[in-house]
Amino acid sequence: MSDAGRLPASAGKTLQVSASSGNPSADTITQVLTSRGFTIADPADYLVQIVSSDLPAKTGAYLPESTPDASGRQAWLTAPSHSRTIQTRRVTITLTDIATGREAYRASGVERYRANQPGSSDALIEALVDRMTQQTAISTVPPEGGAT
Repeated sequence: MSDAGRLPASAGKTLQVSASSGNPSADTITQVLTSRGFTIADPADYLVQIVSSDLPAKTGAYLPESTPDASGRQAWLTAPSHSRTIQTRRVTITLTDIATGREAYRASGVERYRANQPGSSDALIEALVDRMTQQTAISTVPPEGGAT
């Protein structure tokens, strides 16, 4: 799992959420952001993009330009599985300042889960949400009596 940047201070900030239809993580992530004080609106200060993909077990991700491992072979980003029930889920969340186009925050992660077990793919979404809620927001308001 990786993340970059900090969630902006939520005071008075509005969000517009963009997620593919049927995205199981969008509602959870939207609820976390609104519980932190953001408001969903259009137009908004920030665009939240939530991308989620589930890959079948036998599908992997390979980067041919990657640095070879100790044996001299190129590394898989996500190696395929021989199991028929294992799925790979990738989730990426970005917050982009609509006025400047600058990305303020990004978090992404990958997990493998058993497709035939209900609720087994929730761990990644929970981990990303936990990471978001632990972020210390950068205040955009100067402290009282001083400049930033």
